[in-house]
Amino acid sequence: MDSKILYYAKSHLEGSFLQEAAEKMGEKLEDLSKAVSAIVPTIFGGMSNKITNEPSFLPTIISESKNIFNNQSFHHLNGLIGENNAETNITQSSSFLFDVFGGSLHHIVEKIASFAGIKNSSTRQLFDASAIASLGSIGKNIIEEGGSSESINNFLAKNKPGFLSIIPASLGLSLLLSGAHSPTEEANNIHQQSNTFQMQKSNSFLKTLLITVIGMVIIVVLFRSCWGNEKEHDHVIGSHEQATSMIITNNSIMNTFI
Repeated sequence: MDSKILYYAKSHLEGSFLQEAAEKMGEKLEDLSKAVSAIVPTIFGGMSNKITNEPSFLPTIISESKNIFNNQSFHHLNGLIGENNAETNITQSSSFLFDVFGGSLHHIVEKIASFAGIKNSSTRQLFDASAIASLGSIGKNIIEEGGSSESINNFLAKNKPGFLSIIPASLGLSLLLSGAHSPTEEANNIHQQSNTFQMQKSNSFLKTLLITVIGMVIIVVLFRSCWGNEKEHDHVIGSHEQATSMIITNNSIMNTFI
């Protein structure tokens, strides 16, 4: 992996930045460092996944990166931490992160916050700072080191497995960032699950209806069988009574005749 871009981004999120962040956030320095170690590769992995699913997003990455490097905002990341933060840079980073992760961003923030043992709000601020640092690092590569859209695309695409391997496995983010859950596919999965649920409900209804019909048929058959036997029984008794009456009558006639 060409790690210069990745580690240049991380270099802006260490030392004095973390110390000041710990003071402002009321978090432990080691916990913030642990969070950053997961956030940076997650952002690069997210960018890799995004351009894999939507190649048209690459110009946005290039444009944002060059802009951030030129205005040097990645040298003032402390301004993104705490209550009196830089609203313009936060808006820029938040918009970019939402473009990359969509509705999964909140879920990812919660997971990393739990992993590092810090507040969700602290993790969210670290994400904003890390996004600016990551884009600034790409911008530096383009402007100072002769990078191009093609080289950045290759860097993100080819190093995607490497980014995912750096993310702590316990976070379970590799599947999310591997392309298995792009927004379109996620919507399709939800739709498919809905159809499956409806089909299961329909099948369950049909099974219940079939069992009910079979039960009614059995009851009718049993009823008819019992009713038929009763009629036959009554017929036999009636025939027996008639025969007995005839015998008695005949005996009376024979006695009278005799």
